[in-house]
Order: sequence, then structure tokens, then C-alpha cells
Amino acid sequence: MEKRLQNSSVGRYLAACLLGGLLILSTLVFLPLIQRNFPPASYHGAEFRLAEMEGSCLKGAEGVSAIGRRSVTFATPDGGVDSKLTEETVTLKEGYSYTQAYLRRLFPDEEYDVVFESFSVRYVPYAWWEAKAVVLEIERDFMQKGGAYADYIFRLSGDIIDDAELGPRVVLYVEGRDAQLIQNEIAARYGDIILWGSDVYKEEYYRETPPGATWYKSPSPGYLFAFYSGQLE
Repeated sequence: MEKRLQNSSVGRYLAACLLGGLLILSTLVFLPLIQRNFPPASYHGAEFRLAEMEGSCLKGAEGVSAIGRRSVTFATPDGGVDSKLTEETVTLKEGYSYTQAYLRRLFPDEEYDVVFESFSVRYVPYAWWEAKAVVLEIERDFMQKGGAYADYIFRLSGDIIDDAELGPRVVLYVEGRDAQLIQNEIAARYGDIILWGSDVYKEEYYRETPPGATWYKSPSPGYLFAFYSGQLE
């Protein structure tokens, strides 16, 4: 009798272990599928844009760079131009692999409904909010009084762009007595998210951009001091 009870206890223990193992295995299999379809929260376009402008991302949207409608121009056989058609495009950061269902639930705005019916996806190395975060950090560390490099003599020109091939980048030019040192420091810190020039994003354009852009010949505190104290040549 005692032996039969022991065998029964062992059997129940093994059954419990097997059931627990199956539950753990099911969780490991199905949890990633659930996560890929159900975001932790839902957001509206205004929240998404505000977070981007603050250089931050919303939970569950870290890899979403941009959502919107792009106009596409087509050449007709007779040499004319037809620009009536549009292409719905979602720009995602490389490695971001969530489903259309996830994006629909993440952004339930009516303005995005058509996007998620049929859209193309662009994969880029950086999200837009990451480029904005770089701009804010450069302004804090290099351009504000008390920043690590604020006493150096230089000026910045540039802006954030969303290149058709490269995705979001920070176009930047530096001029002034300490320009090379500052460029070296920024390049070492941020790598290829900084675009230092090309045939498309020319220095002249950014130095002539009207006020209101991200940078417009923005002087460091050290540059202003040198200017007003007559130290600049």
C-alpha cells in the first residue's frame, strides 16, 4: 500500500513537471508572436511627432522612423508627367520586424488607415528621433554656455534631413578657428549619422538658410566672445 502511494506521488510530480514544461514551452513559442502583433500601447500622430521633436521614442515605436504618404511622379509614354498617384510609405529602422497588425494597433489614427491597407517599407539605419536626439545633444554639449566645448571658437550650420536612400541624417558644417577639432570630436562621437557634405547637401545652402532652421550659422559662446572682444581676424 505504502509503495503504491509513493508511486502515485511520483507520477503526480512527473505530470506536474511535464505540464509546467509544456506551459513554459508554449510561452516561449507564442509570446514573441503576441508581441509582434500587439504593441504595449497605442498612439496618435501628434504624440509620435512630439516625441520625435523631443529626441525620444514612444514605447513600442522605437524602430518607427516615419509614417506618411509620399507623392510619386510617373513619366507617361508621350513624355508627359503624371503625379496623381501616391505611394504609402512606412520608414522603419533596420532590424524592426513587427507586423502590419502591430503598426495598425500602434497608430490607430484614421489618417493612417489607408497607409496600412497597402504600403511599402523603407529600412534605414537610424530613426528620425535618433537624429533629433543627436542635434539636442550637440546643442547642449557644444553650443550652450558651460558645455564641454562651448568655449571653443566655431560656428555650426546644418539641419536634419530625411534622405531617400540614407534615411534620417544630420547634415553639419563647422567653420571657425577650432572647426577641425570640433568636427573631429563630433565625428568620433556620432559616426555616420552625421553627414559632412555631398553633392546634394551643399555647404552653401545651409549657410544661407533663413533663420528658423535647426542651425543657421549658430555661434558657440566662445565664438561670440572672440567676436565681441576683437579676437577674430
